[in-house]
Amino acid sequence: VEVKADRPTKAAIALQAGAVRVSAVLHNGSPALDQAVFSIMDLPAAGTPSQTLWSGGADAPPVILPVGNWRVMAELDRARAERQVTVTAGALIDAVLPLGAGRLRAKALDRDGGQPLEAVTFKVTEDDADSPDGRREVARSTAAEPSFTLPAGTYSLASGTVRLEFAHDGTVATLAGPARFDLVEPGHIRL
Repeated sequence: VEVKADRPTKAAIALQAGAVRVSAVLHNGSPALDQAVFSIMDLPAAGTPSQTLWSGGADAPPVILPVGNWRVMAELDRARAERQVTVTAGALIDAVLPLGAGRLRAKALDRDGGQPLEAVTFKVTEDDADSPDGRREVARSTAAEPSFTLPAGTYSLASGTVRLEFAHDGTVATLAGPARFDLVEPGHIRL
């Protein structure tokens, strides 16, 4: 490139880079999640720790990366997914990460069909053979109507001795006291 005095010089520079646009879904075919958090990390040689090069939310613009292989990770509550992407020069890659998870919304009622209660603590637990009581807490909320995003598995939800109302994919079930449920496959619940 020749640069002349008193004049701008135009130059095209090949960055040898591409872009990655990240998004996460509960399961294939579900809408994109706007609360997920993403990270892009390098793929180092064996025995070398990975370095996070970028972190951001679902509203971030595409991330410009040098040509090569990268690991993309998405997290939302207890659900997490990752995949490898290969960036080529000039390409825009849509990295959609299915979390293999379901979302459970709950509220505590004073009686069946009654009024919602305030100041209730919801606890989600799962089986844990290493715990003295055989359970391990995986999520907790004091919100009036919390939403829990959980990977497929078997969980229990309790809020003391009040009635619980579960809502998942439009289905509502009202139960008294603690309840055990299975996220049998992404997006489906079995009580």
